[in-house]
Amino acid sequence: MIRILGTRIILPQGDTGSFILPNKEFFFNGDIAVFSIKNPLTQETLVEKILDASEEFIYVNLEYEDTKNLSKGKYFWDIKIYHGPWY
Repeated sequence: MIRILGTRIILPQGDTGSFILPNKEFFFNGDIAVFSIKNPLTQETLVEKILDASEEFIYVNLEYEDTKNLSKGKYFWDIKIYHGPWY
């Protein structure tokens, strides 16, 4: 079960679940959000998800494949929003 306490996400290894984050910026069709989980010691990105940021809320869904290799510890999570990204 995923729990959110303030800016902390508590997630058991191998767990699945979802949560929403408010999109307080101006949002338009085509906007994306990049959600990532990093190891603060090595700066290695362990999980990265490209999400739709064109709505009032950003929906983050974590699956077993995303969390099965996360060992017990503290990680840094971040979300970046890109308006009208060019690929």
